Amino acid sequence: MTTAQIGSEVTIHITGRLADGTLIISTQDAEPYTFVVGDEAVLPGITQALIGMRPGESKEITLTPENAFGQWREDLIIQVPRSELVTDEELQPGMGLKIRDASGATFNFLVVEVTPEVVTLDGNHPLAGQTVHFKLDLIGIRDTDQSID
Repeated sequence: MTTAQIGSEVTIHITGRLADGTLIISTQDAEPYTFVVGDEAVLPGITQALIGMRPGESKEITLTPENAFGQWREDLIIQVPRSELVTDEELQPGMGLKIRDASGATFNFLVVEVTPEVVTLDGNHPLAGQTVHFKLDLIGIRDTDQSID
């Protein structure tokens, strides 16, 4: 029987909870998640856990902030002059905002505070600083000719 390897397309059910039990993701009552093992959009800890698993197997893992969504960082809280943020929407605390830098890279921020002069933005992932517990149920594997860079 085939095992999951880098480059394999896998289909999994995933359940993720914070240390306090708060549910952050579950595909148990929804469509399972299909992706290529090694895809950069998937947390490296999940990738590592899947390698060597066979269809029908389950695994539970705990990822620390360093292996999940990163530590919360003060330097990712920034203040931007209101005049530099051009948007069609009225900025409100709690809303998400995508900002493109001069090189064209896009960054996600959460609006923390809005004054007439300054907007305070938080560039941390919403789950930064959190330990996360995942249950992975491997449903199927399809080998692909795809290479992951």
